[in-house]
Amino acid sequence: MGATSIPPLGKFLDPFQGFWQNSYENNQSNELSLNGLTGEVSAYTDSLGIPHVFATNEKDLYLAQGFITARDRLWQMEFQTHAGAGRISEILGEGPQGAVLDFDKSQRRIGMVYGAHAFMQALESDQEMLTLISRYTSGINQYINSLSYSQLPLEYKLLNYTPEPWTNLKVALLLKNMAKTLNIGDKDIEMTNALKLLGREKLEILFPDWEGVGDPIVDNKGKWDFKPVTLDTIPLAVPKDFVSVETFSKNSLYPSLPEKGNGMRPKGEKVFGEGRKPIVQKPDEGIGSNNWAVSGSKTASGSPILCGDPHLTLSQPSIWYAIHLNSPEVNVMGVSLPGAPGVVIGFNDSIAWSVTNAQRDVVDWFTIKFKDASRNEYLSDGKWLKTNKVIEQYQVKGKGVVYDTVVYTHHGPVPYDRNFQSEDPALNMAFRWVSHDPSSEAKALYLLNKGRNHQDYQNALNYFSIPAQNFVFASVSGDIAMRIQGKYPVRRKNEGRFVLDGTRTSNDWQAFIPNDQQVMDKNPGRGFVSSANQYPADDTYPYYVTATSYEAYRNRRINQRLTEMTNITPQDMMALQNDNYSIKAAEILPTILKIVQQRGSYSDAENKAIKTLSEWNFMNDADSEGPIYFDTWWRELYGTAWSDLNIDSLNLPSPSAF
Repeated sequence: MGATSIPPLGKFLDPFQGFWQNSYENNQSNELSLNGLTGEVSAYTDSLGIPHVFATNEKDLYLAQGFITARDRLWQMEFQTHAGAGRISEILGEGPQGAVLDFDKSQRRIGMVYGAHAFMQALESDQEMLTLISRYTSGINQYINSLSYSQLPLEYKLLNYTPEPWTNLKVALLLKNMAKTLNIGDKDIEMTNALKLLGREKLEILFPDWEGVGDPIVDNKGKWDFKPVTLDTIPLAVPKDFVSVETFSKNSLYPSLPEKGNGMRPKGEKVFGEGRKPIVQKPDEGIGSNNWAVSGSKTASGSPILCGDPHLTLSQPSIWYAIHLNSPEVNVMGVSLPGAPGVVIGFNDSIAWSVTNAQRDVVDWFTIKFKDASRNEYLSDGKWLKTNKVIEQYQVKGKGVVYDTVVYTHHGPVPYDRNFQSEDPALNMAFRWVSHDPSSEAKALYLLNKGRNHQDYQNALNYFSIPAQNFVFASVSGDIAMRIQGKYPVRRKNEGRFVLDGTRTSNDWQAFIPNDQQVMDKNPGRGFVSSANQYPADDTYPYYVTATSYEAYRNRRINQRLTEMTNITPQDMMALQNDNYSIKAAEILPTILKIVQQRGSYSDAENKAIKTLSEWNFMNDADSEGPIYFDTWWRELYGTAWSDLNIDSLNLPSPSAF
């Protein structure tokens, strides 16, 4: 964000209270003093820095987890939840050109706090979870209250502020922030533009929902044994006739579009979009998670082995916090999210589980027709409905209070309007996101932590809504399983791909896929389950599935190796997690090398590159030149192939590069 500030130097440099104190290893006491315990609690930190917490009951266990997590990660927890709540400008000020304040506004305008309050609504109806989360919150606050200025983490001293009390709402904000990281991607506006520019036939060729290249997570061809929810009496939620290029021409996308062939930039210039702010946050390019479980029939020990490798943005400190929690009710170890109770990915005495991102579309944009400039009413099924205006208040460091009014419809908030980013192509559109709904993912993880078998795993996941994840499972009893769990709108072909007309409730989400009809698999005949962000199911799955993109290479390499492997050991699985063979290069490179080699003579440098690529074994080893040549060549080839879609005035999607 570019914000900078200098702390009061005298206070910061004070040798008895300032940053010098943060250099002492023994700044924290080894004895934990917790109020409100009903039994004995012991906590030990091993040689890897992982805390092991033992308590005689769950309430004390989560109180201690909150205290210990805050001891190690307090500033990270607070900064993340301030970001989720749109409150960073309280700490950093408005930033250059108001960048920090704009970030805060965008967080509230897409409904982060709105969704967190929906989480609280569900939590307050579940007394057991409310009690446990409140205990966790109490542990955090006891740690905060124990700190003197000299004991504050360094970041507080650098930024010259002090931690505020923790609340259950902050737990909700943390979970919503993770949902934003993983499940907010969409390309509705870009696809609508592409439909208008290219027409339906070309759109279907260039932008299929699935290219048919990868292996689906669950291949259950023709064996989906349930009666799906149908919406036969409701019109399709797609642009009118799905062939008209004029459907949205008079609303707030663009007043007109360039004629085909006009407005194109010369080949070789950067791909359109690099210089523009994205409408919503897009996932970082090149990241992706993997997980799998193999049954005992394929392992040397005869017991299942589960592997999980969740790839999220690298940060210091890590997104994850490893911990072991033990009480008479639970004995679980794995990684938690600092600021939320329990373990997110891990194992207990009986089961293990891990996750990868499910890539499902859980976002829609709706064009809104306001009655007049007051925006007090909007059109819905021929009637004028009242909007709800929420006045957001920002305590901006160095500036004072700033106000912003956000308009809500029954679809959700209107993020971009005359008061914020008025040049944005999403102007006056309502934002519908499944994270706005009440949810109980904390309960799902709580039950999963205590699970004993496959049925417990299934029951726990029935409470999990966001972010949509591929949950892999294994048990000491020998079961392996995969379930692609989330809260998914029931969609028919092409629904969810385009901007929708918000004046018709027939375009609203009508139903959600029942939990017992989610994509799932248990003990498949091939002896393993796996996921790597690819398409979830084969084409006989009765619900329409779409997303911004699906992976098509890692999943095939994993499945290829797992099919081949026998007598598998944990060391074999570790080697597979580090496998860097490129199926993409193996499939593409021979063809383009053949074409290039037919051309004729080349320079010495070009011949060296061709020779290196011809001899490359498709392994992305650190000391190999082949991957560098291939990646550079592929990026240039891809950019050149689709340069005709580089239109300065238009947000357009890029065809999949797999």
